[in-house]
Amino acid sequence: MSQRNLFIDLHGVLVRTPLIFDEYRRITVEHLVNHFSLKQETAEERYDHALKSWEKTAFEYLRNPMTNKIGKEFLDFLENCDKLFPKFLYEDLDISSASKDLRTRPFEYSVAVQVQALYPEVDRTLKILKSHGYKMYIASSSHSSHIRGIIEANDLDKYIEGFFGFDTLAATKHTLKYYKAMVDQINSTPKDCVMIGNSMHEILKPRKIRMMTIHINRERKVPTDVRKLANLSLENLSSLPEHLDIL
Repeated sequence: MSQRNLFIDLHGVLVRTPLIFDEYRRITVEHLVNHFSLKQETAEERYDHALKSWEKTAFEYLRNPMTNKIGKEFLDFLENCDKLFPKFLYEDLDISSASKDLRTRPFEYSVAVQVQALYPEVDRTLKILKSHGYKMYIASSSHSSHIRGIIEANDLDKYIEGFFGFDTLAATKHTLKYYKAMVDQINSTPKDCVMIGNSMHEILKPRKIRMMTIHINRERKVPTDVRKLANLSLENLSSLPEHLDIL
């Protein structure tokens, strides 16, 4: 195939998301118990409350079709939103001597870099794709600090050319700008790129700029009609190299 640039989604395609977020929860709860002498149950409730407060604010914004999801306004919103997690987590606690930096970005990296969460076939598949001359980039709506931690923990540097997060492109994968900006940043064209993802917007948005798309359907959650819009739908990455060679 002529498309030698592969943009690959991170969560649900390369890495098992639950493993990573379970580790976030474990480390945070352990910190609250050890440093503030909270009971385990109280610490867990505090973590869950802080996370839900952050998610409610962030997801309501992202799902609202009237909100701006690109540019400085978008980045400013997320920066302010991220302050909610430590605010609710430490509510009514004396944090003057807190031993752990739980600000969102440093914490994202420090946890992600500890978790080896690749799906079983990923390392072998990326090795084959690399040997076939494909240039691979991680495409995520996460922050670069989180992405960088996962790359280091799972030794992905040896396979990928780079990565894109919402902060590096000032956009999320819900927008056309995200995909256009990725293509522009690698000095390519949509017809020479493939988006490999597991969600509807990772199929529908790239198709609008005539990028080839491959849907990874590990959990079989995406409707059949959406999967049909992709050029190819696979259960995992195992057979990706052979399919790419014949597309």
